[in-house]
This record gives sequence, structure tokens and C-alpha cells, in this order.
Amino acid sequence: MYEGCYKGVLLVILVLAIQIPYINKAFLTAAHRHHPPPSLSSDNNLQNQAVPDYVVKQRDEVTLVCDVLINPNDIVWLHNGELVDIGHRYSRSSSGLTIVNVRLEDDGYWQCRHRDNSNLYDKPKWLLVLEPPREPYLSIDGRRLDASNLFIPVKENQALTIECIVEGGNPRPSLHWVLEPSEHNMDTAPNLVFSEPVTPKTGPMRSEAKIERVVRQHHNATVMCLVNHVTLLHQALNASLLLDVQCESAPSIE
Repeated sequence: MYEGCYKGVLLVILVLAIQIPYINKAFLTAAHRHHPPPSLSSDNNLQNQAVPDYVVKQRDEVTLVCDVLINPNDIVWLHNGELVDIGHRYSRSSSGLTIVNVRLEDDGYWQCRHRDNSNLYDKPKWLLVLEPPREPYLSIDGRRLDASNLFIPVKENQALTIECIVEGGNPRPSLHWVLEPSEHNMDTAPNLVFSEPVTPKTGPMRSEAKIERVVRQHHNATVMCLVNHVTLLHQALNASLLLDVQCESAPSIE
């Protein structure tokens, strides 16, 4: 049998923005792991590329430069290994290929080559199209936590697993967990055990945090999932909950 050992709401989700350091090249280097280059040519230097050649926002305009001396009329362009039809949003220029109204689908590797001589080609160039991630949310036992209606008991001496889910974001965002004990339990609340985020090529990113055994010192502790992304500049998205521990009743002595 359990009874509340503290007053207050059991769990409260807070979505807020907090200040964290801006990540630029280091973030893009990590993002490169999720943009593996296709086999467009035998250029081994592509494998060592860590920073994009072009970084643009959606709906912007960009011109991709072809660095091979070829008559512009004899140039064809490939996107992730597929031949591109010139027209609509794509137009040739004396310096390369201009893309207007850039879309997320334009993200990837672009390469120019001679239409008739496959030995005349430029190395693939990485175009990164930025997309900010959506607000993260938390889930317990497969059920999304609703910020407007949270009454989920956290029982003492039980395990608690929380999942953080974030959709969107290009390159993929990074997820981090933080446990902030209450002011009265700064040195006694056990830490979180968290897993590395699952980063599929498509679909939402997920990360789990677990408290192996909820104890009284966790009362009023805040569990936060931080989402960092290059488009967020000096801010991170945040989904957090406040723990209200339900303590075990002491056995009665008769």
C-alpha cells in the first residue's frame, strides 16, 4: 500500500527553452554520420569530408559550382547518383547549377560530369538543407505524457523508464538527459541511467532514461530531455517532468 508522502501534483511536464552552448562544426561533423555519401565516383577524399560544402535553409536559393572545365551545355548533374532533369527549380548557369526554393528533398550529394564522357567529372559536393526539429515530448510505458493532464504515480522502490521522442530535424538533432535533484536533496538523489539515442535515417529520434530504483530523495527532482540542433542557435528545446514520489507506508505494529 502506498500513500503520498508529499503534497503536489504527481508529474508535471514543462516545455521550456534553456541556454546551452551553440554547436557549429562539431555538430555538423556528428551529423555527417547520418549522411553517408553515395558511391558516385572513386574519389576517396569524399570519405573524409566532415563539413558540408553548402548549408542552406528551406526556400532559399543556392548555386552549386562545377569545378571541371566543361562547356556548360555539356554538363549533366546527379543528385545522390540519380540524373537530374533541368527545369522548374533547377537551372544551369555559367558557374554551375542554381536551385531556387530549396526543399528538404534537395539535401544530399550533388555531382557534375560531362554528358558523354564519364571520365570528366567533379567530386560530389554535400548540400545540407536545414530543418529545425519539432518540440520533444516524453513517454512512459508507451503512452505520451500530456502536459495538460498528468496524474501518473511514481512509487517508491520501483523502477521508472522515460522515453524522449523528437520528430524532424536535419541534420539529426542531439538528445541529452539531465537529472536535477530538489534543493533539499542535492547530494543524495541517485543519477539517471540513459541510453544512446536511436537515430534511424527516417522517423523520430528516441532516447530512454531510467531510474533503477525510485527513492524518497527523488521527490521534486526534475528529469529533463534536452534537444540541441544547429538551427536553434543558443537555445535548446526541452521536455521535462517533476517527480512526486509516493512513499511506502510503514507497517503497522499491533
